[in-house]
Amino acid sequence: MTLPWTPEEQPAAAPEASGATREELTPAVRRVIIVEDDPTVSKQLRRYMEELDAEVLTLPHGTGVITQAETFEPDVILLDIILPTESGWKVLEQLKTNERTREIPVVIVSVLDEPQRGLRAGAVAVIVKPARREQLYTAIAEALAAARPTKPEARGAPRILLAEDNEMNIVLITDYLEAKGFDVRVARDGVEALEALRTERPDLVLMDMQMPRMDGMETMQRIRADRALRGLPIIALTALAMTGDKERILEAGADEYVSKPVNMRQLVATMKALLVRS
Repeated sequence: MTLPWTPEEQPAAAPEASGATREELTPAVRRVIIVEDDPTVSKQLRRYMEELDAEVLTLPHGTGVITQAETFEPDVILLDIILPTESGWKVLEQLKTNERTREIPVVIVSVLDEPQRGLRAGAVAVIVKPARREQLYTAIAEALAAARPTKPEARGAPRILLAEDNEMNIVLITDYLEAKGFDVRVARDGVEALEALRTERPDLVLMDMQMPRMDGMETMQRIRADRALRGLPIIALTALAMTGDKERILEAGADEYVSKPVNMRQLVATMKALLVRS
């Protein structure tokens, strides 16, 4: 038997074009928890997440997910529903009733096609297996957008104060961050940084440790001693590499620590995570 057949033309745009891309997600997704008992599915999801340069923690059952989420602090959780020991519905309920984990976006990846139940329970998206890469990336992008605070956006681009005295570093960091959508202001020593904090009202500070007049250590200590500024996120930028340097910098008031020469992708990912937390 012969049947007539006319091949359909391919659409002008690939399916991925309307979804989130790897380049868009890579800076924003640093840590992911995958709760999945099927080794094949778990391996596939892990590969997708590692393509985003994310650190991945895989859990094969529902027991202990809350504890791991509290300590690992993931940017998103990929949750199966049919699990040994505890169902995904129970895990989701626990996540959303725990004060320390309720704001973590959860994407359900399951053979169960119950999107309404999943959304009512607190998931930001429900994907029916098998999960396609572009489908998963789009769901994660929507999850992160839903979790992103509106305060910096209400004023415009997040404002960053860069306290740095090296002109080459100033040009490099400023150009890169402005290309990524940040509004960068510069102070060339600690004294200028403290003055700028009163007028610029930044959302985050990048603090060099070795500056003239007032170094980064003293500047951070003064910021933390000021009630109006003590909650301001600070990332220390330093070439110090001696034993105990990191601990002293964090004790002085830094929230995070990035070594020089600065990996700009790592820096942007750290900044975005701190802006979300703050």
